[in-house]
Amino acid sequence: MNIGGVILAGGQSKRMGRDKGMMEFNGKLLVEYAIDLLTPHCDGLLISANGRNYERFGYPVVEDEIKGIGPAGGVLSALKATGYDLNIVISCDMPFLNDKAVKRLLQNIDEDKCVIPVHDGKTEPLFGIYHRNFQRSLTEAIANNELKMKKILEKHGTTFISFESLLDEYPYLFKNLNFPSDLNS
Repeated sequence: MNIGGVILAGGQSKRMGRDKGMMEFNGKLLVEYAIDLLTPHCDGLLISANGRNYERFGYPVVEDEIKGIGPAGGVLSALKATGYDLNIVISCDMPFLNDKAVKRLLQNIDEDKCVIPVHDGKTEPLFGIYHRNFQRSLTEAIANNELKMKKILEKHGTTFISFESLLDEYPYLFKNLNFPSDLNS
């Protein structure tokens, strides 16, 4: 099965104060955690970012067609640019995601649906498998100024997978690094 990888690195990084993906954590840039995680599972990668500084990693860089609308804009532009029907999408600020989490998603591929983790009543829309056909739902939601990924995914008919057992083993699995102080943990 052909699967693409999409790394979301185009956020405004307001809380971090500068481009998150280029911040170092434990001796490695945050974007490199995502690249290293996705490479063994994907046939091709692209980076969704609003700047040329990510070109140095050797993957296509896709800028948001609609800027300033958060992850919905990055995911939409990436899905338009990808050559794959199925794409593992990961935010660059989640360095604790691991192989087991990716394999859990891949084991639950549901034909033409998105597959998104849930735990403790929370949805993790910035780590999941997105089918390219999700573009239609995103385009419609954006036109209606509905930008919350969780709500868009729910309307789309997404498969939500429990990650409770994996979180028991890896409690920091979905921890986002949002502030400079997070980089020292």
